[in-house]
Amino acid sequence: MLLLRDISKVYQGRSPAIALQGINLTLPQGEFLAVVGSSGSGKSTLLNILGLLDRPTTGEYWIDGTRVRGWSDARLARMRNETLGFVYQSFNLIPTLSARENVELPLVYRQVPPKERRHQVDLWLERVRLSDRMHHYPAELSGGQQQRVAVARALVHNPKVLFADEPTANLDGDSTDEIVRVFDEVHASGQTIVLITHDRYFAQAADRVVKLAHGRLVSEAVTRRAN
Repeated sequence: MLLLRDISKVYQGRSPAIALQGINLTLPQGEFLAVVGSSGSGKSTLLNILGLLDRPTTGEYWIDGTRVRGWSDARLARMRNETLGFVYQSFNLIPTLSARENVELPLVYRQVPPKERRHQVDLWLERVRLSDRMHHYPAELSGGQQQRVAVARALVHNPKVLFADEPTANLDGDSTDEIVRVFDEVHASGQTIVLITHDRYFAQAADRVVKLAHGRLVSEAVTRRAN
């Protein structure tokens, strides 16, 4: 599904900053991968390259069998919007829209017919166990509930890969458990997931954990769950 070969990222300036160095990584379809590391280790830079939000300085990247090289911003945006889903720690819900309307928005942009939109939105709100809160606005939901809405919104268009950047960073213990359960169920259905996290508990829900330090991939381990 995703293949990185000798990926490096250097931010130019008065003193060039090396964010990633020689990253080689393969993500098969259906795998749940967790990326861990301290602040400044390169996790977010790696996520941005994997998610087509940034370009590597050197190296090769394939996504779903297609090499990403020399693509225009428009082509990158089209691939990103059509095949990838994103969940962030800050939820990024639109406060003036209900939970249902927030989840529906990606399908509106894709001009999905109303009847099909309703079906998909209802399906995903049920999967994240928020059918009874679909008409509530973000301010009326707990942090965990808002993040579950964000997960449903990211998955409603059936992306090939779900990227999650510290999705439990702003949540308490009970809400974190809710999100871990949702990700576990989504992965069990065959969804490919890349998770960036500081949370060791959440990382252990993945099939494989890779660690970054100073822009390099320094360790890789298969979790007990995958055995």
